[in-house]
Amino acid sequence: MPPSDPAPEDSDLDLEPLLEHRSPADSADGRLPHPSASVTNWDVIHAAAAGGPGSRAAIESILERLRPAVFAYLRRSGRDPEAAADLTQSFLCDVVLGGRLLEHADPRRGRFRTLLFTSLRNHVTDHHRHATRQRRHPGTPILSFDRLDRDRCDAESRSLPADPERAFAAAWARSIVMAALEEAREQCRVLGMAAHWTIFEGRVIRPMFDGSSPRSYDELMGQLGIDDAATAANMMVSAKRRFARSVRQQIHRTVADPAEVDQEIRELLADLGARP
Repeated sequence: MPPSDPAPEDSDLDLEPLLEHRSPADSADGRLPHPSASVTNWDVIHAAAAGGPGSRAAIESILERLRPAVFAYLRRSGRDPEAAADLTQSFLCDVVLGGRLLEHADPRRGRFRTLLFTSLRNHVTDHHRHATRQRRHPGTPILSFDRLDRDRCDAESRSLPADPERAFAAAWARSIVMAALEEAREQCRVLGMAAHWTIFEGRVIRPMFDGSSPRSYDELMGQLGIDDAATAANMMVSAKRRFARSVRQQIHRTVADPAEVDQEIRELLADLGARP
């Protein structure tokens, strides 16, 4: 029977055994999630670069995913929130879009994350070398970066490592995890597993992100009207495995060689656990 008041080291919180050394199988119902959920799905990147139907949505999806990692790097480099936000927008518009970074991306030449970080670092160097030069392209779909967005990114960046490069990596890892969470949550909703997800969220997700103690099985069972503790534990494991599959799928879509997935998983776990 699961304990009523689990300790922080409770095995429910251990994701590594589920994430590592498994083939990137499809979801249990046989359907792969929609590619727009991925942070760096190569199909989405190429759709954005090619233009035509769906390119605007693809571009906006990519920019929304990239922004937290770019902002975290700039903020941890010593810029105030407003300056970091301005330079984030400058990079996304002038380099990712104006510089046609998406068209130059090629999974055979390395990870998109590496290309993005190198381009960002070069952009910052260029920004120091020259006066700020805004090059805006009419009709280019740029996500708004209002004060609410900026404050949210700023709050997230303060929980990341002080080193700018490590902050970028940690924010990138969080983006992968958040995309996988959205994916798995929607799958659970569609499959009638909302209660499974509620248990998983209370036991694993909230403690992962805010450091709170896992909610007890007794509390969750009372909320959901579940009488059997073993049933509740099995429901949690089912949602946890679905989330783990989603993480692997997210990463599998960012690498050219499937053999690289496990190494990416190890790096993600290390980056995700990084602290200030």
